[in-house]
This record gives sequence, structure tokens and C-alpha cells, in this order.
Amino acid sequence: MRPKATLIDYNVCAVFMGFNLFGAQIGALMNVIFPNLILAVLLLLFYLGICYILTKKGILAYNNENKKFEEDEIKKALIVAEALNYQKLEYRDEADKNEFVKEVLRATYMIENPQNPKVPNFSVNHDESEKSRTTMLLVKDIISK
Repeated sequence: MRPKATLIDYNVCAVFMGFNLFGAQIGALMNVIFPNLILAVLLLLFYLGICYILTKKGILAYNNENKKFEEDEIKKALIVAEALNYQKLEYRDEADKNEFVKEVLRATYMIENPQNPKVPNFSVNHDESEKSRTTMLLVKDIISK
């Protein structure tokens, strides 16, 4: 960019100025022809139409985001289920199994988000133990399939 150049694109301004003048002429003509009540109703209908379109787009975006979130959750659940099948361990109790599931979720997050060093706390004391490295390798193997 040139150092002394303006930030205004006058070609775009020239295009919009024509539409602005046209709209002002139409508005002035309608103001003369129609009574205030009809103008108010037309304006209300215009705003309701815009609200309908924006609401429809918002609901569509919301549904798409929820669908993506659900797909991610299903993917994580499948990784955990497959990891549990791989291990085929007899867990001493439900708490031991839950710790393994949390470790798998943590490893999954670390693999999918390598640039983010801040890993969410899944209530697992994570250290660089052999168990943690084994879980990480297991999850990488499952994801690569």
C-alpha cells in the first residue's frame, strides 16, 4: 500500500451513491403518495421480513454448530469405546475404569490440538509415566485407523 494513499475507495462510493439517491427519490415519492399509516405498515412489513430471514439463518447456523459438536462427541465416545476394547483389562472398580476413560479423553484432546498446550482438566493426575505414554500411543493408533 502506498504511504500517502487514502483508505476510501471512491469507485465503490460512486456505485453506492447512485443507489442512495435512487432510494431517497423513491422514499420521497412514497411519502407524498401514501398516508402515514400505510408507510408505517410497509416499514413494519419490511422489518418483519428482515427479522424472519435473519432468524432463519441464525437457526440454520445453530443447528450446523450443534451437529458438528455432536459428531465430535460421538467421535470421542467411539475412541474411548475402542480404547476400552483394546485394553481388555479387568478393572478393579468403576473408578479405575473412569480414570482410564479420562486419560483417553485427555490424550485425544492433546492429539487433536497439538498447538494448544493448555489441556482441559479431566481430573487425571497427568505425568509423563509409562501409562500416560501408552495411552497416548493407543489413541494415536485408534485415530489413524
